[in-house]
Amino acid sequence: MRRFRGWILLLIGLYFFQISLGYLLIGRLFLAKTLYASDRCTGCTLCAAYCPNGGIKMLGSGERRRPYWTFRCESCMRCIAYCPTRALEANYLLGVGVFVLAAAIPTATILSWLTTWIPGLGWLSGIPSLVLETVYAIAILGLAYPLFHLLLGIGWVNRLLTLVTPTHYYRRYHVPEATLGDLRRGDDS
Repeated sequence: MRRFRGWILLLIGLYFFQISLGYLLIGRLFLAKTLYASDRCTGCTLCAAYCPNGGIKMLGSGERRRPYWTFRCESCMRCIAYCPTRALEANYLLGVGVFVLAAAIPTATILSWLTTWIPGLGWLSGIPSLVLETVYAIAILGLAYPLFHLLLGIGWVNRLLTLVTPTHYYRRYHVPEATLGDLRRGDDS
């Protein structure tokens, strides 16, 4: 049973609520969809098998099996840190592309179109625009990521994206004593 630990912790939690909400919408939902497997991926399934949240599923068959990050991913980046072939990357161009695409059609235009077709959605105009724009960008990302995953099956597209990805040159740090065996046992070293 949990106990109430005091007003000070409650006030601190409320003060930082916006940061927590920002991480939920941007960090957890958005960053996971910038991950992909380069041509180095062997389809070994270690990333999917040892993801602490079951946020990775393997798509394809045979040598074409590649990890696909779902919205269950919490962007812990264990998969990148422990990939035996260093095949997993984070592509920020996809994220930038989603925001450019989201900015191409203003939220006000979408709201106007939606309320014209579905008059019962008029209440949406009372929601702050930042919230609507974030939800809109995440919806676009959810629709664009499967297409992105398909395009990565084309060799030259995959190689080009890998060359312009910072994680190709700089890997996520993990504790030197931590090994893939620790990940298999479920240790958080």
